[in-house]
Amino acid sequence: MKNGIRISLSIIAVLFFGMTAGAGVVADSAGQAEVFFHNQQYKEALGIWHQMAERGDVSAGTYFNIGMAESRLNNVPAAMLAYEKALRLQPGNMLIKNAIVAERKRIEDATIPVEPFFMSNWYTSFLALMRPGYWALLGLFFLIGGLIHFLLKLKRQSASATGFNRVPILVCTTGVLLMLAGLLSYLEIYSENEAIINAQCEIRQAPADDSPIARILSPGEKVTITDHIGNWRKISLLNLDEGWIKTECMIPIRMGKE
Repeated sequence: MKNGIRISLSIIAVLFFGMTAGAGVVADSAGQAEVFFHNQQYKEALGIWHQMAERGDVSAGTYFNIGMAESRLNNVPAAMLAYEKALRLQPGNMLIKNAIVAERKRIEDATIPVEPFFMSNWYTSFLALMRPGYWALLGLFFLIGGLIHFLLKLKRQSASATGFNRVPILVCTTGVLLMLAGLLSYLEIYSENEAIINAQCEIRQAPADDSPIARILSPGEKVTITDHIGNWRKISLLNLDEGWIKTECMIPIRMGKE
């Protein structure tokens, strides 16, 4: 028993020091990037922040910093891409929302967004309270706890003596709902049905080069992908207008991928 406890503590210590050492490296990199940014060395700062994202630092702060640096370099599509990634992680963050609004003002003939239904904002904000893995871990904790409680009750007393016990069922149900929240959170954050226009692009009424042009999109516009045929993507704009564009006109919003 004592040996088992010692082994467990040793493993925890190794994991803890490994995590803190990694955190120290990340902190040093972030600090250096901030120095570059304040010295207006935006490309150097971007190099560090992009490396952090590629190493797995999928955080709203990192993406927001990338957006600010790209904005200083007048790279509107890249700035919008980074801001949108940050917003997925913190959909209720007004600093990120205001940065997107400010960046959209630099888009030529930008569409006027239709405000989403308020319940949609509540839904995304709730799912963003924790990362998908934390939702799932908490749900698993409740699920296992409910099963253990049920088995202990079953072992100690007969069903006729205890009657119907609702506690394990409620705990297990909570666990399942939390795990479901983790799945929905993952689908919200890592969805690949949105994109940023990276060059002036023609929206056509049908997926064909000879189809009439509905309008011209400027770099930086955000679109939602609703369908695809070959090299064409059917998209919906922020004002809910629809049309078809070619794949090379846009950059998909993919979390953790640069």
